[in-house]
Amino acid sequence: MYSEYTVDEMTNDPTLLDNAREKTFEFTGTETILEMEINLYDGLDQNTVYYVNVIPKDSNGIPGQISVQDLWFRLSDLSSGEGMFIPVEQHTAAGANMSLANITHSCNPDCTAVTTSAKTITLKRFAVDGSDLIDIYLQNSSSNSFTRLATVNMSDEQYSLSTNTNGEHIFKFTPNNDGVEIHYIVNIS
Repeated sequence: MYSEYTVDEMTNDPTLLDNAREKTFEFTGTETILEMEINLYDGLDQNTVYYVNVIPKDSNGIPGQISVQDLWFRLSDLSSGEGMFIPVEQHTAAGANMSLANITHSCNPDCTAVTTSAKTITLKRFAVDGSDLIDIYLQNSSSNSFTRLATVNMSDEQYSLSTNTNGEHIFKFTPNNDGVEIHYIVNIS
């Protein structure tokens, strides 16, 4: 349990208990070292001192004796004593976030020009840190499944293909290393 109030303060004024938050950990054994990380996106204020108390529960969820000592800290990184604010990005996925790639397209001839010949779609994007490769897929309009068109280097920054099909073309850009994929739509007349 962590709160900006000590256990004594919450015991004397039970309404303060509503401000306490819980973080659950599962571990077994004795003399276990408990490491807890709480970040700004857990709803904390970096200018507030928080108090931590360990409340053990058995396998049936019945609480044991609350820790005697309030462990206090500023934000993250210490189990006792005063900690310090360490900024942590909210997006921590290992791979690239393709929503940052600013994907655009061009067509030759123009996407809206009526023609019976094939059109070349060129998809352009910025390289994004976190991934070396991107899988590019095209959605099949009849089955809604995606078919892989190519695997390209992130640094290539463009991919071209020809199509004779009019209508909506939905592309999916999936980076390696568990990054964030994005869908991109091109309409062909």
